[in-house]
This record gives sequence, structure tokens and C-alpha cells, in this order.
Amino acid sequence: MARNLLFISLFLMTSVSAAQSFQPVTIPMGLSEKIVVRGYKGKIQISEVDDDEIRVQGRKVGGGRFDQWKFQVRKKQNTMEVVVRGPSEIEDWDKVRAKSAIPSFELKISAPKRPMEVFWAEGTVVAKKWTSPLKIQMTEGDISVENGEGSLMAQLIKGRLKVMGHQGNVELQTFKGKAFVEKVKGAVTINNHSASYQITEIEGPSDFRNHSGTVAYKIIKGQVRLKNVSGVVSLNELDGSFEGDLQKGAINVVATHLQSFVANSDSSPVTLKVSKKSGARVKLRSEKGRLIAPIHLRKVKKGRWSERIGRLKGEEQGQIKIISKYGDIVLK
Repeated sequence: MARNLLFISLFLMTSVSAAQSFQPVTIPMGLSEKIVVRGYKGKIQISEVDDDEIRVQGRKVGGGRFDQWKFQVRKKQNTMEVVVRGPSEIEDWDKVRAKSAIPSFELKISAPKRPMEVFWAEGTVVAKKWTSPLKIQMTEGDISVENGEGSLMAQLIKGRLKVMGHQGNVELQTFKGKAFVEKVKGAVTINNHSASYQITEIEGPSDFRNHSGTVAYKIIKGQVRLKNVSGVVSLNELDGSFEGDLQKGAINVVATHLQSFVANSDSSPVTLKVSKKSGARVKLRSEKGRLIAPIHLRKVKKGRWSERIGRLKGEEQGQIKIISKYGDIVLK
């Protein structure tokens, strides 16, 4: 068999309509190889091993056109592929697209430190203590990545996403559902439509583009950049800086140590509470919104715009600049 193509099909038939187990397979991997997992429905568990061999265990359960779905492990050049394959005939494909016709594959993948990419349609993907670059794309289900290292990219259309205890850059794309990001050291980049987020204990810069999801930050150290269309955002215990481009959704920020806060708003109401130690220079400006601020900040009227400017009374330096056309601005 050619060295650049190792093709293994694993089948141990027990029942066409009940379950089908696979004989475990172990294959050596080269240092420059990556792992790609592709499939439709089921559960994937990913764990890391110290040697240079990948081991795959699993079984197939469910009904439908059971015998036409195959599980394969194959080696192509510098890629190790773990693949679930469905019927190849066009006339069969429309029939098997229904959920009831797709069996579930439950896979346990133990692999050495190699980049991994997972493309999975529906189900669950769990990775624990994975320390190499990881990319996951899934349509519907649950993604959980815990205590990992290295770059992480995850895309989920609908479901639940959890990232906990990660060291390295994190990039997330979500549409609907819930997301939990906790105890991350590294840059966090998020592009979200309407999923709700809870983000806790982040150390590093974060860049969040949000359409209409509810976002709750807590204990953030670093720079936060936010582009928000209509979601409601809260940010508690900010130690660092904030830069916001806001349209309609309300935002409420509590800062423990503030280097800089710069926000441009259309109609978003903005509330900022800072430490008594802050001596930041302040400029608040709105055309039709109210300006509520400490009484010692000077009031200025420029045409249709009203301003409150000055400096807070604390010793710590910083900058606060908030401009809103229609929204209220509250500085505490």
C-alpha cells in the first residue's frame, strides 16, 4: 500500500437497526501531519496522548438506512482523516437527509499534539486538555473546550458553546443559543448574531461584534472593543480600556481601573461607573440625550449639542469620551 494513502474501513456488524461497534484503530502519525474529522451526527470526545499514534474508538447507533453509513480512518499525504461517509448516490441523498435516516456516530479520538479540524453537523463535541491548534465547525448542538492551550476557532449556528480555562487566542462565531467563556488568557475575538453570552475572567484583549445578543462581561483585564447593533451589554469589573461603536442596545459598565473609555453611540444609553481613584479627563456629548455626571464637570452648549467636560477628582490618570446623538449618558 502506498505510504501517502492509508485507507482503513472499520466495521463490526451487530445489527442493522440497533448498534454497530468498530474495532479500535491505532495509526502512527508524523510530526508535520494534522487531523481532520468530518461527520454528520453524534458525539465526539477528543483527548491528547503523549506518543505519536492516533487511536480511534467508536460505534454507530440509530435507525434509517443504517448499512449505507460508513466510518473510515484514512491517511492522505500530511493529513489523517477520520470520516463518516453517507450514501454516495444522488437518488438516495434526499431520502437520508431526514434526521431519522441518519445514524449517530459516537467517537473517542486520542491523538498526539497535532493541529485538528472538526466539521460536524449535529451533536456534541468535547475537547479536554487539548494543547494544539483546534478548529471546530458545527451546525447544531453543543461544543465544550476545557483547559486547553493554543489557538482555538469555533463556529456554531445553533446550540451551546462553552470555553473554560483556555490559554491562547480564541475566535468564536455564533448565531443562536448560549455561550459561556470563562478563565481565558489570550486574545478573544467574537462575532455573534443573537446568542446570549456570559464572559468571565478574561486576561487579554477582546474584540466583540454583536448584533442582538445579550452579553454579560465580568472580571475583564485588558482592552475591550465592542461593536453592538441592538443587544444589551453589561461589563462589570473592567481593568483596562474600552472602545465602543454602539447603535441601539443599552450598555452598562463598571470599571475598577480605567485607562481609557471611548464610545460613539447613535441611540444607545450608556452608563459608566468608575472608581473613586479615577482622575480621568472627561468629555460627554449628546444632541438629544440627557447628560448625567458629577456636578463639578462643566456644562457647555454648542448649537444642538450639550457637553459635560472636566476632570474627575481621583489620582489615577485616564480618559473618558462618550458621544451619543440620541441616547442618555450617565457617569457615576
